[in-house]
Amino acid sequence: MRDIADEWREISWVTSVSIRPSNKPNKVVVTLESDYYPAEVREVAVEFEVLVSGDFFVTYRERWERKEDDYQCRWDRHENDHNARDHFHEPPDRETAVDRDFPKYPFQMTELVLRFVERRRGTAFEESSAD
Repeated sequence: MRDIADEWREISWVTSVSIRPSNKPNKVVVTLESDYYPAEVREVAVEFEVLVSGDFFVTYRERWERKEDDYQCRWDRHENDHNARDHFHEPPDRETAVDRDFPKYPFQMTELVLRFVERRRGTAFEESSAD
């Protein structure tokens, strides 16, 4: 988990990285600079949970002024009844999961998530109601 945290700490638009915070002891929590998003976005975070088995859960979450505008998705690796072991819970609400192939090691997910975040920052402005 330290490898994941160290990678995110080097990014200029990351405001904080917490390893195993008291309220989420099994996670790395990365808070992103909300200035890169529309004014209605109050908080943006990425959370990594990595298990000893190699399974993981990576959640991207935006908190908007209006709760109904909140946006989230999740990349998962775990055995389950609904999808393949590697799968993605699609935004905006994680309701739909689709099978995906992810890198072998959880710390390699950083690049995939960063590409997603960079694309998302642009689309967030398209969804914004601010003039």
